[in-house]
Amino acid sequence: MSGSRVSLSVLPRLGAWFMLAILLLSWAVLLYLHHRLPGSGAIEFDKGKRYISVQTRLPTGQEQGWEAVSLTDDWWESAPQEKQIWYRFELDLVVPSDRLWAIYLPRAAVNASVWLNGELLGGGGRMQEPISINWTRPLYLMIPNGLLKPGSNELTIQLVSDLAGNGLLRAFYLGSDELLSTYYRWRYFIDVTAVEMITIFMVVMSLFMGALWWLRRDSLYGWFSVMVMLWALHHLPLLITTVPLPSGLWWWFWYMTIGWAIICTVYFTHTVLNLNIRWIQRGVFIAGVTGSIILAVAAAIDGYWLRVLGNHVWDTMVLLIGTYSIYKIFTGWHYEQDMDIRWLLMSGLLTFSFGVHDWLVLNSWIARDDGLYIQYSPPLILLVFGWILLMRFVGALTFAEALNRDLEARVQQQVEAVKLQHQQIRELEQQQLLASERERMMRDMHDGLGGHLVSTISLIEGARPTMDDINQALHEALDDLRLVVNSLDPDQGDLSIALSDMRYRLEPRLKAAGIQVKWNSAELPELKQIGPGRVLQILRIIQEGITNIIKHSQCEVMSLEAMVKVSNPHNQLVITIEDNGHGITDSDHNGKGIQNMHKRADRMGATITIKSKPGLTRITLGCPIP
Repeated sequence: MSGSRVSLSVLPRLGAWFMLAILLLSWAVLLYLHHRLPGSGAIEFDKGKRYISVQTRLPTGQEQGWEAVSLTDDWWESAPQEKQIWYRFELDLVVPSDRLWAIYLPRAAVNASVWLNGELLGGGGRMQEPISINWTRPLYLMIPNGLLKPGSNELTIQLVSDLAGNGLLRAFYLGSDELLSTYYRWRYFIDVTAVEMITIFMVVMSLFMGALWWLRRDSLYGWFSVMVMLWALHHLPLLITTVPLPSGLWWWFWYMTIGWAIICTVYFTHTVLNLNIRWIQRGVFIAGVTGSIILAVAAAIDGYWLRVLGNHVWDTMVLLIGTYSIYKIFTGWHYEQDMDIRWLLMSGLLTFSFGVHDWLVLNSWIARDDGLYIQYSPPLILLVFGWILLMRFVGALTFAEALNRDLEARVQQQVEAVKLQHQQIRELEQQQLLASERERMMRDMHDGLGGHLVSTISLIEGARPTMDDINQALHEALDDLRLVVNSLDPDQGDLSIALSDMRYRLEPRLKAAGIQVKWNSAELPELKQIGPGRVLQILRIIQEGITNIIKHSQCEVMSLEAMVKVSNPHNQLVITIEDNGHGITDSDHNGKGIQNMHKRADRMGATITIKSKPGLTRITLGCPIP
């Protein structure tokens, strides 16, 4: 247990050292990449002359106004109101005949054209309005064979800027294409290709987070999506050479995108930390709107004041807002020690350090030779937030799996409980069924066999009963007992089987009475759903009707037909008994036998219809099938 506590206590310190290592490593890599310059194999141009002039033709060296200059020449300091400057450099050279030469300009902002010995080598695009923007792009020009001659050579550069004082020319190099092309390609990848890749990544991430916000309506994803999209739009002036807007409006757009992206970090930070400091949110919003309006007016009046106010006022305000966000994230991590907040703090510190560097550059505290760094910080923020999102998803998935397991366990418990309840219900139903069958059997024995035995006893105890009378009474009691026993047999509970057994028992008695039998129940389907109780009542009704026929009808032919009639809402079992005897009189209708038949039919929800005339008597039993 003590070892676990020690290891857990070490984690925060390890996390802090890891954060510091990532921060220092990022700076080391970026500084190394930006300071990779050709070595002794190339000629470096860091001193020359410059000529401030608005003329577009190539000036000559005899013209007045040329002054010595050292590179890097930053117009913010040396020519804050100028938009065009000419530069001239002289060199004495012994040119090898078997070497292809090139000129590599790491940075010539905003655009440049290069002449060698009075011949135009090329440039970065349009030199008149709208000027091609190559603010961070390196420039690489091949020198045709024969143009660079042994001895004295003159190199002239025309540098133009879209805003007053925005130009910059860094020391550049002349050397073999084999040597310089490697440095140019590397520099182009860092300044252009890498930023393009980062921008595409940001746009995709912003759209993805926007989709999450749309699906979940979680403001955390919404603010992050807006912040990343604004930041991605801030990269456009670094990537687009053909400007779609007037220069002043284009750079106003550049200031606005980064400013409002940082303003969104306040809302994002408050959402992450569950803070609701409305006066801070209102304050930064009002400051953002006010600053945006002031910079828009400056852009419409003069690009110089747009640059001054943008760099010194707007960017300072944005840096302070970013400082507030970092402070809030730090305090949130300090109090909660949450791993997600720690990672956000790490990425935020890297971005903040790049932002401080850029603020120092834009306010002339650091030379702007290598440009800005803020555009390289989004990958870490995006990866951190993506990792947090992934961990949240994994955590939610783990929670859902645990919840499912718990739910499955609870469901299994409920299933077992329901099974037990069902078993108890089945046992209770079985007990009730047995009690009901026992009660029914007792009632049937009492009503049937008991009644016959009582009648037989009364007959025997009466005056001089004949053996035939006693024999008939006992046979009737035995027949009724058979009916009761058959109704308890599962197989005999099927009506079709029970009717067949009844025919087997009654047909000899009918033939003995001289009655021809027509029995049609072979097509009757299996009707076990009728149940033993109803089967017994149906058999008793049939037996009562046949017994009456034997005793009273004096018929020659008796027929029985059983069929199922399809009807709504239930099918109906129809049994018809006919004979060609002398018929049933009115007194017979009120007899005990027919009354018993009606009572049994009523008891099971059936109906009996009797139609009789001399030569034809029809008894019809209609019983609904459940």
